Amino acid sequence: MINMRKLMASLVSLLAGACALSMSVRADDIDIFLGGQGNTVNAPNIIFVIDNTDNWSSASQHWPDAPTQGQAEVAAINTELNAIKASTPANVGLVMLSSYSGSGGTPGVGGGYVRFAVRDMTVAANKTALQNMLGGPSTSGGIYNNITDPNEKLTGQSSKDEGAAFYEIYKYLSGLAPYTGFFGGSFAKQNQYVDVAGNLGPDRLTGAGQGLLTGFAISGGVYQSPINTNNPCAATYIIYVANNSSSSPSNSQSAYEPSVANVSPALAVTPGQDTWLDEWTYFLHTNGVQVPSGNNNGAVITYVLDAYNAKNNAGYSNSLIAAAKMGGGKYFQVSSQAAITNALTIIFSEIQAVNSTFASASLPVNTTNRSQNLNQVFIPMFRPDPLSRPLWMGNLKQYQLVSLSGSIDLGDNSNPPIDAVNPLTGFLTPCSQSFWTTDSGTYWQSDIFDNPPARGTCPRSLTGFSKWSDEPDGPLVEKGGVAEVIRKGNNPPTTNTTPTWSVNRTIYTLNGLTSTNLKAFGSSTLGGTNQALANFIMGQDVNDENQNGNITEARPSLHGDEIHSRPLPIDYTGATGVVVYYGSNDGMLRAINASSGAELWAFVAPEFYTSITPFTRLMSDSPQISRPASSSTTVRMTACCVPSTQAPARSCGPSWRRSSTPRSPLSRA
Repeated sequence: MINMRKLMASLVSLLAGACALSMSVRADDIDIFLGGQGNTVNAPNIIFVIDNTDNWSSASQHWPDAPTQGQAEVAAINTELNAIKASTPANVGLVMLSSYSGSGGTPGVGGGYVRFAVRDMTVAANKTALQNMLGGPSTSGGIYNNITDPNEKLTGQSSKDEGAAFYEIYKYLSGLAPYTGFFGGSFAKQNQYVDVAGNLGPDRLTGAGQGLLTGFAISGGVYQSPINTNNPCAATYIIYVANNSSSSPSNSQSAYEPSVANVSPALAVTPGQDTWLDEWTYFLHTNGVQVPSGNNNGAVITYVLDAYNAKNNAGYSNSLIAAAKMGGGKYFQVSSQAAITNALTIIFSEIQAVNSTFASASLPVNTTNRSQNLNQVFIPMFRPDPLSRPLWMGNLKQYQLVSLSGSIDLGDNSNPPIDAVNPLTGFLTPCSQSFWTTDSGTYWQSDIFDNPPARGTCPRSLTGFSKWSDEPDGPLVEKGGVAEVIRKGNNPPTTNTTPTWSVNRTIYTLNGLTSTNLKAFGSSTLGGTNQALANFIMGQDVNDENQNGNITEARPSLHGDEIHSRPLPIDYTGATGVVVYYGSNDGMLRAINASSGAELWAFVAPEFYTSITPFTRLMSDSPQISRPASSSTTVRMTACCVPSTQAPARSCGPSWRRSSTPRSPLSRA
């Protein structure tokens, strides 16, 4: 057992020294988070690339929930398009492979073509046209029902040149002339479906064949890029659905590739099978495509779905893993239509997260003061208030280090764990679930205090939970973690499933400023006239933040922000196990059971409540934070977040110059 008195004496002495130091300096560093929320970026451009080689129509993969894996793919994409609406807009296009032949020295020998140009999916006619082209099990037409048509599929793996297809995408996004994607019968059979005005195709499975009159991929012999000056911040993504097989696919042998997507120094050779695909995804991610004047967002992110069930080529899987990693996205192995749907749901949620405002989530997880014990990773979080109010949400969450696709990544508590980090934003991915986090129904729906509302974006079809539940918590600071455990009654696992919502905490303080004797902090600690303030400090909902009339239950905002704190995990072994210590800007020093997330105890120093003022300000949530005129921090809202085509895409938000002076706890004036 921990010797509480000795431990507290040591911690109190450290805390007192820290308080004396922090209260003597000017405090500006959090001012980088003040001001309005970040810019909203333009709707993203998403290009699906479907590998239509012979394996997509083969029954030998024994696909569990669709006749073939190709049919599972187009059906899943068709379904995912329904998630696009006015509140989550996106522009979507479709590229497919065309049969490769020859040495690659002559344009049009095969590689890829634009089947459906990137169009606005909030326009009903565009979405309907693409969904009709894709088809599904409840339709009589579409690609779904023509999966074995030689006009649709390639004859074999030797006719597959995915690198050439990515070169064609480069041409398309750059607004250049096609290379293998020309329209006409003299090219590959698949080029009969190229998206140009008037082309009805063999079976009307084209944009024009579906009645569209504008937005075609090629006009006047050149591609019409979706990257334009009207949408300068629109990020662009490729979702490549690759159909694996036991045979070895093409190594992307076309002669033009080394001169265009040259990487110096060369990328590491992919074990088992090295292709040009990872060079292309790296090139698109880092160099980007050619963009018009006034647009500086030419970087392209690539996600990869490796589709197989009964058999695959392990070397090819390695090359796909490398392609996703070098392309700035993620790799998913999918072996059913349900798995494809889940992967697309996660990808879309990550892409849409780029459109979120800066102040709606914590700092990117790769820059937080996280601590590690064995494979446990403890991350303190905070969320600045967008209205510059002083009461900020905070939390402590636990994740784990896991091996995913051959590398060590930050994993969540899912089964199996997923990569918890959204590579597009640096924030936690919307569908990730931290340890200690459990379902709470629609808890956050009634919390009118929270701004912006704690509404999750991971679809219920994937999680099974309400968007207002704590699970999954994703990038939302206030959801899950230690804060949820305390709110539910701080007695896990019982209160995880049967919450009491009552304040059940052990809080210590000292008898006075010079005392070293601990005493319990309670409703009477501050005197009779300040009982409401004492109850607020303990975590009671004295302001009725959720408007349910109960002012003695645990308040949603009971966990303060941790902008200055780095967790300290200590393994006491035995029954005690790992205990995590950290401080927060609600004046609390906490000790947390790392196994359950329960708060063992908290300590509040008398310096923080002797004058009453700091806690009174938190309870009244006013006055607002203000930057002094002498602040060395500059807050500037950028027109777009990518400075040049030489940089990867980033989410929009404020840019700043950070002050070097720390701020005292509980003081943001």
